[in-house]
Amino acid sequence: MKARVNPMVLAVILGVVIFNATAVLAADEGAQQQVTITAVVAQRIVFSITEGASIQLNVDPLENPEATGYTHFEVKTNAPSYSITASFGAFEVGNTGYDLIEHGNFYIMSTTSGTGMAIDDWTVPQRTMEVLSGEDGLTNGEAFTVGYMLHVDFTVPAGSATTTIVFTASVSM
Repeated sequence: MKARVNPMVLAVILGVVIFNATAVLAADEGAQQQVTITAVVAQRIVFSITEGASIQLNVDPLENPEATGYTHFEVKTNAPSYSITASFGAFEVGNTGYDLIEHGNFYIMSTTSGTGMAIDDWTVPQRTMEVLSGEDGLTNGEAFTVGYMLHVDFTVPAGSATTTIVFTASVSM
């Protein structure tokens, strides 16, 4: 005796098999893959003089005892904050042994368009000192200025003096 299969049961069984096969195929077609991207952004400070790379201060103890000059800088950085340090060389008048910084005749000051600490009043510089500290970074261009003042009287020997100032920008911690 042959077993007879009810066509309705057969349709249900085939429907379940086809549905499960379709579900497996659909799951394979919708499988997800992941891509991980890592970005590394270099920290940079671009520091340049925009005006005043060479300054000449002409003074006369009687008619013009004081002269000023200015250097303008621009800073671009993606650091959160930065500072600027100045290192001053000897500033001796001729071969007299008279150094204009050591004798308190040469002064500096600084200003900034940002929120950092500048040198607000004319100050006799130390040989190495910060002229701008804790300045907010993350900028495409921020200006700051360093001013120089030479003040002489008759105790300063006549002659020429030349110094070099090295400015260094660094990331503040």
